[in-house]
Amino acid sequence: MVYRTALEMRSVERHRGFESHPLRQPSPRLRLARQLCKTPFDECWGHRSAAKKAARRSLGAGGPFSHDPHVHYVYLIESSVGKQRYVGYSEAVEHRLADHNAGKNVSTAPYRPWRLRAFIAFESKSQALGFERYLKSGSGRAFATKRFW
Repeated sequence: MVYRTALEMRSVERHRGFESHPLRQPSPRLRLARQLCKTPFDECWGHRSAAKKAARRSLGAGGPFSHDPHVHYVYLIESSVGKQRYVGYSEAVEHRLADHNAGKNVSTAPYRPWRLRAFIAFESKSQALGFERYLKSGSGRAFATKRFW
């Protein structure tokens, strides 16, 4: 018969040989930031805050979200004149916002100038279009009002 101390029993209970919860995949935003990083993985992603900083870079010229053809965006803009709001899809948010402010879109031209309130990046076009469609629905409008506007 094998006798174990209470400390040994606790260590046996803690290490059962399997994960108690499934491992989560990194978010699409984090995966995108990792792809855009120019340094080797261990140097750039050894610390989690580096990933967050890379993912939060602005839309400025040369920014990581500027002209990547593999990224699809859903953007929310608001009129500075009235209280008009618009939700749209684009692969280049900067150019699309410039088009809205230049009056190239018939539905948004009367309410110029527009300002960008939020944008969400997606890896696939179908996901982006699905989220845009959701934001234009009744429950999606309520969600956007609570979280984005």
